[in-house]
Amino acid sequence: MISICIPIYNFHVYNLVIELQKQANFINAKYEIICIDDCSDLQYVQANNIILDLPCVTYIKLQENIGRSKIRNLLATKANYENLLFIDCDSKIIKDDYLEKFINSIGNNNVIYGGRIHSSTIPKDKSFYLRWLYGIKREDVPCETRKLDTYLSFKTNNFLISKKVFLNIKLNESIKGYGHEDTLFALQLKDNKIPLIHIDNSLVHIGLETAEEFLRKTREAIKNLEFISSEFSNIISEIKVLRVYCKMKKYKLTSFMKFIHPTLNFFLKKNLLSNSPKLFLFDIYKLSFLFYYSK
Repeated sequence: MISICIPIYNFHVYNLVIELQKQANFINAKYEIICIDDCSDLQYVQANNIILDLPCVTYIKLQENIGRSKIRNLLATKANYENLLFIDCDSKIIKDDYLEKFINSIGNNNVIYGGRIHSSTIPKDKSFYLRWLYGIKREDVPCETRKLDTYLSFKTNNFLISKKVFLNIKLNESIKGYGHEDTLFALQLKDNKIPLIHIDNSLVHIGLETAEEFLRKTREAIKNLEFISSEFSNIISEIKVLRVYCKMKKYKLTSFMKFIHPTLNFFLKKNLLSNSPKLFLFDIYKLSFLFYYSK
């Protein structure tokens, strides 16, 4: 028995839901699919109404946006079954035995992460190139490599967890906007000695953002990272950009970084919004904003 939980924001989910139903019916699984829309634009809310008439599907539409952490916590409370499979709405299933693999992995209160990949085809629209490049180079980590850094390789896009374990920890709702709620959740799993298992069962991320939107969301993520590091100091040693940030602070470079931030940001953004962005400059962009947001 499995509850498939899909948080929705500005994305069409019909194809994803139909594929999950097909796979669940093929293996005679007892399942439910719970979709909660986090106050998407009206066009997406209306388009997704098509799933209302599908069997074993619940579609809930929120009147205000509650954010990435809170909506996943809400999904867990709505679930009727003990095993929860969280899937991001902008995902595509590429394996016929995707659901079966997760169901066969259930047991002993483990958390099971399946992974994420991106299409190998370069986007025709160059405005999506930075997000695609970051996905290919930084997020598409093979299962065996993920196992080497078990907890920090975790994302919330594609994982199985028992309802009891999830509700005991939950995603931290004080983290607003985009980014790093999964980082903190993984470290809480680690602190609670809850095993995290990696399997080769990736979903394709198909919801690429434009470079402009990706940079905006990155700034939100850096704000969250700054907040998390101030509240949970044990995270600092785990995150590379925080280690560099703390080392530079130790050498009293905070004032200098704040001073050069406007000029540095101008030149970094010029490259990152171009057709040939460099990921090492993207790393400097994140570091610069970490200083900018620091108290």
